[in-house]
Amino acid sequence: MLSRPTRAGTPTGPGRALIWLALTLVVGTVVGCTGSPAADPRESSATAATNSTATPDPDDPCLGPRSLVPANSCDPVQGDGPLLASPQSVSAQLKDPLLQRCQASIAGTELRDCVLGTTASPRETVALVGDSHAISLLRTFDELGKRRGWKVIVHGKGSCPSSDAVRTLPTEATPERRNACHAYNRAVDAALLADRSVTRIFATSYTARYGWLPLGGATGAAAGEKGFTTRFERWRRAGKQVVVIADVPTPKKGVSMPDCVAANPGPSDACTTPRAEAVVPDLAVTAARALGITVVDLTDLFCDDTTCYGLVGDTIVYRDTDHLAFEYAALLAPYLDERLG
Repeated sequence: MLSRPTRAGTPTGPGRALIWLALTLVVGTVVGCTGSPAADPRESSATAATNSTATPDPDDPCLGPRSLVPANSCDPVQGDGPLLASPQSVSAQLKDPLLQRCQASIAGTELRDCVLGTTASPRETVALVGDSHAISLLRTFDELGKRRGWKVIVHGKGSCPSSDAVRTLPTEATPERRNACHAYNRAVDAALLADRSVTRIFATSYTARYGWLPLGGATGAAAGEKGFTTRFERWRRAGKQVVVIADVPTPKKGVSMPDCVAANPGPSDACTTPRAEAVVPDLAVTAARALGITVVDLTDLFCDDTTCYGLVGDTIVYRDTDHLAFEYAALLAPYLDERLG
């Protein structure tokens, strides 16, 4: 294996300090919301050691997803320095005010007033839609919006992919939440079609999680795919550019990644998942490709040829079992920016 590049340590000098301050603001605050709480001083000494963090070098080619870029020759992929954010602070992101403001309640149908990116005289207005995996990209799109001068309107609801098909979940004993999702999706569709300022719609969802009610003669996964197809076609006919972001890989079922990293400090294989298990079919991607709609796939920033990682470049990837940690999401922004062209 190639040797890992030497880390430069804590940045020195005003220029490097300002660069790192900018990254800190991205991962710590968005549109005035507070960041994650600091680590609890009552932790045991072992856990506290795992949770130790330090100011990394912002030019480190092996920080976060950069560690999976082959040209950077990073070894080990997981990193060998202090974590960018401790497991406890990453877990605490589940209660961050930004999530509460931007993600519609699971039983509700109301649209939330959530705007990210550039809000004063934006060059363009775009929308981010989907289920909680779309909400996982809040920090990515806030940074992307600031880079590109975009105002980003967010319409996201837990367990509610943006589709014309009615999704089902085996864990739901009544149709209440299923119907709420369908009503919410109709409201999102109407709002996007009515808002002429929205020029692009970015869609992403954990489509492999759901079953689907029949739609237009199609059943099962075919109904789910048809639901995305008809919705994407309608947006496109209305003059919107549609971009589908392939869903992120899914770690081992039921494994909280912050807990896994805390229990297995260092470059452990305990927090990895075989790529064949983590990368699953995505019905929205299938529909988009059949329509010739742009698909952006970031899988290579989570996985190599065989393995998907829960810790990459000293950065915890997920804040729970399958939703991105704020820090990792923010560090994805330059790659999404580049791939959008």
